[in-house]
Amino acid sequence: MLRFVLGTSKSGKTEYLRNLLGAMAKSGDNKLLIIVPDQQSFETEKAFLELLGPNISMNVKVLGFSRLCDYVFENTGYNHGVLADEATKSLLMSIALEDTKDAMKIYGDKADSPQLISMMLSIRQEFVRNRVTTDLLRQMTTSNQVLSHKLHDVTLVLSAYDALVSNSFEDPDGELSIACDLLRENPLFEGFTICVDSYLSFTQLEIDILTELMGECKDLYVALSDDGKAGDDSIFTVSRDTARRLRACAVNNNIPVGAPVICDYQEYFQSPELLHIEENIFRNREVFDKDYSDSLCLYSAENRYEESDFIARNIRSLVMSGKYRYKDIAVVCRNTAPYNGILDVTLNSYDVPFFMDTPANIQSKPLIKLISACFDCVTSSFHQDAVLSVIKSGLTMVDNIDAALFENYLFTWNISGKRFFTEFTANPQGFADKFDDEDIRELAVVEQVRRGVIEPLLKFREDIKGATAADISRHLYSLILNLGADKRIQILCDSLESASQYQLSQEQLRLWQIFIDALDRTNQVIGNRVISPARYCDLLKTQFASVKLSFIPRAVDQVTVGDIERLRLTDKKVVFVMGAVDGEFPLVLGNSGIFTSDERTVLTESGLLPDKSLETVATREKYLCYYALTSASEKLYVSFPSSNLTGVGNIPSVMISELEILFDKLSVCLNRDVETLHKLWAAKPSFSIFSERIRGTDDLTDSLRIYYSNKEEFTSSVASLDRAVTREPFAIKNPENAQRLFGRDMRVSASQVEKYHLCRFMYFCTYGLRLKERRVAQIDAMEYGSFVHYILEHFIKKYTKEQLCHLTDEEIMTDIKVIMKDYAELHFGGMDDKSDRFIFLYNRVSDSAFHLIKHIISEFSQSRFSPAAFELDIGNDVPAYTLTLPTGQTVTIRGKVDRADLMEKDGRTYIRIVDYKTGSKTFDLSDIMYGLNLQMLIYLSVLSGNTSDKLPASLIPAGILYMPAMVPVVDAAFDTSEAAVLKERTKKLRMNGLVLSDMDVLEGMEKDMAGVYIPVSSKGDSVKGTDNLASLEEFGAIFSKIDSLIGAMATELSAGKVDATPATICYEACEYCPYSSVCGHKEGDPVRSIFKLDRNRILKELNLNDNSEEV
Repeated sequence: MLRFVLGTSKSGKTEYLRNLLGAMAKSGDNKLLIIVPDQQSFETEKAFLELLGPNISMNVKVLGFSRLCDYVFENTGYNHGVLADEATKSLLMSIALEDTKDAMKIYGDKADSPQLISMMLSIRQEFVRNRVTTDLLRQMTTSNQVLSHKLHDVTLVLSAYDALVSNSFEDPDGELSIACDLLRENPLFEGFTICVDSYLSFTQLEIDILTELMGECKDLYVALSDDGKAGDDSIFTVSRDTARRLRACAVNNNIPVGAPVICDYQEYFQSPELLHIEENIFRNREVFDKDYSDSLCLYSAENRYEESDFIARNIRSLVMSGKYRYKDIAVVCRNTAPYNGILDVTLNSYDVPFFMDTPANIQSKPLIKLISACFDCVTSSFHQDAVLSVIKSGLTMVDNIDAALFENYLFTWNISGKRFFTEFTANPQGFADKFDDEDIRELAVVEQVRRGVIEPLLKFREDIKGATAADISRHLYSLILNLGADKRIQILCDSLESASQYQLSQEQLRLWQIFIDALDRTNQVIGNRVISPARYCDLLKTQFASVKLSFIPRAVDQVTVGDIERLRLTDKKVVFVMGAVDGEFPLVLGNSGIFTSDERTVLTESGLLPDKSLETVATREKYLCYYALTSASEKLYVSFPSSNLTGVGNIPSVMISELEILFDKLSVCLNRDVETLHKLWAAKPSFSIFSERIRGTDDLTDSLRIYYSNKEEFTSSVASLDRAVTREPFAIKNPENAQRLFGRDMRVSASQVEKYHLCRFMYFCTYGLRLKERRVAQIDAMEYGSFVHYILEHFIKKYTKEQLCHLTDEEIMTDIKVIMKDYAELHFGGMDDKSDRFIFLYNRVSDSAFHLIKHIISEFSQSRFSPAAFELDIGNDVPAYTLTLPTGQTVTIRGKVDRADLMEKDGRTYIRIVDYKTGSKTFDLSDIMYGLNLQMLIYLSVLSGNTSDKLPASLIPAGILYMPAMVPVVDAAFDTSEAAVLKERTKKLRMNGLVLSDMDVLEGMEKDMAGVYIPVSSKGDSVKGTDNLASLEEFGAIFSKIDSLIGAMATELSAGKVDATPATICYEACEYCPYSSVCGHKEGDPVRSIFKLDRNRILKELNLNDNSEEV
């Protein structure tokens, strides 16, 4: 007999069935069976164990449909083959698509699409469950040409797939069909009382199974949700349709249908509000007219992060109240994917134990990424990203530090492709003239990494050329072992277990087994096929994509989290329904399969597919909403994010609007409505609240400060917050640490002095912490400058001044080419392996150098100054400059002078310093007062007091000059003469700086004082450019000022003063600073304002009068 057990949610249907079977089991009846969804079988067995005890509970068999098949096979002696799991099915479907793509009419060009594999498997499963064979599909005719072509392709592919499955495997989708046939021949359940619980609907095969069972058992009880009220638009329409189908099967087979059992138990709901929801939601819409309690809450969150925080803190609050345990609580939604990485992280931050019933995709796991990266290497000709992905998988024997050095080397030298195949010999620092010990050590490390990773990959590439799938599997396994992945996995597992991360440790071992299974499966299916590496990799990825990692709950007391469609919620006191957004919960399903909605309608009318019309799907989704809203016995929270993560607004779900109708006095709660005190349920998330209130002086903030200040793990964070709020300048608070970092007796370069005065924090990062920006080894602006410096130095010092002035253009260019070649060998490591772009930029330098040298020769030809020293090393070629402070500390200044020129006049020798600048550089005397533009003046001061044999003694400072080392662009009309262009270029190449206000010196630099080469000119008694003049007395005062600035710098560094107070206004120190993201300096924070001062004020501050008139 068929009997239905009907009732609404939580009306006692399950309890009725359990008590019915329990009573019969106690009486000694052992022909008892209950069929429940597979995921609920454990809970059902546990319930009978608690109800009947360990002995009597054995009288009740608890099976799902899959376990029912196993039971039938076992008791009928049916010996089925190896079942094709999801990975095997994906592999076979991919091969079937490949084998039939040329004969397909629509999907041939999409045969390698992972989406098509999934869709074909999905539609096949539907067909099998509804007993639709490929023969039936062939007989289907339609005037719709697109549908006809789709049916042709589907039939073709499924026929090929069935053939592949039958060769080596048993089709799991066909198990129910086999079991049904076996039951027809073997009445295993004759005389049984069978109950079916927790199903909303059944497939055709499941209906057939139940029909066979009801024909041989004594009684078949089927529990379905139904309120017994009429109406085609009811949320129970799906259940009623299920009952109608079962009743028809009973009638057709002459099986009596008994009167339904009506369950109306209402004591489950401990709150009038929750009972009112069950009785009215989506149906009666009667307004709740009783006093409100706190059992129902509607919450509008700003986004999913804030929604997750709301859920986590309320769970924590409920448990800490002592009234609930974690196992009493469930968090449900319609799709967990948008909350992955959000809800789980938030629950962990609140120390809430939970089990999320969401199988994990393995494609982002380290071992799978390593395998994919290995194939990417051999199929992409060793692209840099692919090689780095191998190393960054964490499963090679390369540790993190060596991996970072290797990546930096690749970045610096832009290594990719075939450049991986030869030994690494270049300097890890990029273009450099020599290797120091650290460079040699670092190069040895990166070369060892190269050999350890690239050589096994190269061998793998050679081994799998023209290989069969079985050969590729064998060589892939060897490659993974050669890279050390097996050892690294074991090390990782041991580390995870030591940290009590047992599930993660188990996951690594399961991934290794999944990899081995994929190799075995591939060998079994297509082992003898010759296959390309790319195709083999695609087949592996197809298998991996179909594997979902899931774990059984490791604890009893934990929150249940998951998709409401996958969960069966019993005895949950509190339920959080999250993601109540229109289109998301209830879910709106689009055309995501092979057939569109209209095409499915045609197939449904032909009996090939079950009804999945939009109306049917919508009704099912509404029922899931009803089930979610009626699963809690004491408290229900319904929340939704008001906007997505990009800020686009969300429309609340129909659940929200329905609840607002039923409870017209209930307001949707917002984050701003929640008192701060009610948000403080765990230390980590509450610290962010404290951070927001850090400036406050109220009692709550003071209490939080005391709490976190006394927590060791938060003390440094509190100190950091205080620094950020008070904008306390960066400082090394212990002077001993400052001296250890910078030295008591400091050795600095002239350029360091300038960088310190640009920004102390920049100096600290660069020269204290020795941080440096990664640079690609290429001819950029900085490298161009070094290149041109080298050419100018080696060209000019090769000749006397007189020889220079008599060189022909051909001789100049020939020498430039020779010098460039020497530089390339010394600095670039030769030109053999350089890219076309690099060679192009390299060749362009010769033209620039030619024009610059021609200009320099032109300048020397009319000047009495002659070049005397090049790249003069202060500290080696001439003694370093040492300044002794009142404290006894010393500061030693070192550096390199681009060029020093000398002029002898009336028994006196004058020296000028020339600096080549590729960028724009305009000297301003006022910069000196702020510690800027000191480098050249420091050099002039040092060389003026020269005591070495490299230069004459008693040199008189003649000035400093910045010479442009970049050939300027001249804007001119097409017909402009070459002479005019040269004149304009010469004008733009004019040097600027500070020179001695002595006419003999000025005329020694530029004979006719026309202002072509130096920034000073005269016409008659009129002199232009007086701001670029200084007397000997003024130069002396400037040198004294520089000494005081250097002394102050040393004193401040020794005291640990490294604040981020950048120079601004005339100088924007932050504009190109690589540390701007570290210091946190923002607009409005303190700066050193650099202003342009007039000459009189400068001289006054130098305790001088204006003596420029002496010219």
